[in-house]
Amino acid sequence: MVKAILFDWHGVLDNITYERFLDAAAKRLYDYDDEFPLQVLRETIVDSELYQQGQDYARGMISPHDFWTLVHQRPLWLGLEEHLLRVDLNLQVWDLMPRLATSYKLAVVSDTPVDKATLITKAIAEQHVKFDPIIYSYGYGRLKIEADRPSLFQSATERLGLPTYECLVVDDSKKNIDSVAQEGFATFHYRNDRLGEFMELIR
Repeated sequence: MVKAILFDWHGVLDNITYERFLDAAAKRLYDYDDEFPLQVLRETIVDSELYQQGQDYARGMISPHDFWTLVHQRPLWLGLEEHLLRVDLNLQVWDLMPRLATSYKLAVVSDTPVDKATLITKAIAEQHVKFDPIIYSYGYGRLKIEADRPSLFQSATERLGLPTYECLVVDDSKKNIDSVAQEGFATFHYRNDRLGEFMELIR
């Protein structure tokens, strides 16, 4: 029986994702044709150095100042700071929270650097919904999913005092979902077009 729901932030509780920025950048750069696979275009503009630096930024290993200085040196990425450092709540999920809070413990586990964490914490407080714990990757020096290490979702279960099988992980990444399923979590791969399925699952 599920007693707690562990939410990813980006792409679940919030509409802002790094991938959506890449999609928008690819469309601008290539004058996007709907018949061409957007994922292929996205992969052509991924800056491997910047991607690695971005992961270290989320781990808290690189300061926000140093990371954004690097970003500003790359013209294609000049809109990334404005895209990521804001909150755009996924209201169709948030509308469920008052009811969920009466039946489940709620937590957030997110790959989030320190400057974005400040915005998220403020947004959560304004919604008057209790999430405990709220786990940000920068505070642990690692991403929520890393090879050969327990996920940060497991850190959440330790603080909740619950086994993994009593916790439902809701994440928009299929890769993350597959990984935490191996740890014994109940899982739901969230997309906005699957909201009805999620509602059926937690009713």
